[in-house]
Amino acid sequence: MYEWTLSQKQLSGLSRTGAALHNVWVFFVTPWFSSPLLLALFMVKENRVRAAWAIIVIVISGSLLYPVLLAHYIAAISCVMAFLIVRGFMLLWRWSISGRRVGHWVSLFLIVGGLTKEPLTLWRSAAIRGDSADFAFNSRAYLAQKLMRSGGRHVVFVRYGPRHIFHDEWVYNAADIDASPIVWCRWMGPSEDAEVMRYYKDRQYWTIDVDGGGVSTKVSRYPGTNEYAGQVRGTK
Repeated sequence: MYEWTLSQKQLSGLSRTGAALHNVWVFFVTPWFSSPLLLALFMVKENRVRAAWAIIVIVISGSLLYPVLLAHYIAAISCVMAFLIVRGFMLLWRWSISGRRVGHWVSLFLIVGGLTKEPLTLWRSAAIRGDSADFAFNSRAYLAQKLMRSGGRHVVFVRYGPRHIFHDEWVYNAADIDASPIVWCRWMGPSEDAEVMRYYKDRQYWTIDVDGGGVSTKVSRYPGTNEYAGQVRGTK
């Protein structure tokens, strides 16, 4: 998290603003509702529409003063976004070509597409991964299951790579950590990790490298220990 925040602060103001606006667009609008939102610009003569645009501009401009703007930080204006999108749809609904009112069909197409996008994405992901969605090869759950089947008690030191997404957290434990068959820790270097090993001296020690993609890129015995990690890697 720290490295990611630092990298965002080191971006130029233009790059940071562009990335923030893109995140807001993806979170609130998506391609499906972009056209209605843009059409709402043509309705600024209405007091309510003008006030809604003013709220959005003020909130986003103020939020950009903070080095990192994630879309959910300004979730309170989602109702304002929804209002503008609906007003845009009302204008689009009346659209006609050569006397033929095609706005109805375009609006229905965009509404159905926008409302079904996320459910279809989740369904497709579940269908691809099957019933064991949480047990993708070399995922945290997969490796935990392999360790459990190998027997014994373990300490896993997780080493995050530069492309790791901080939302994909691997280091968390059960409420009773000492009684857990597997203890997950952040890799902090040999000297600091040695303190953990001294505390959990009756366990086996592993290092797991995690980079982008949500799965481990490398599983091995902690350097200086003798047992081979093949029993955990497994085969797909």
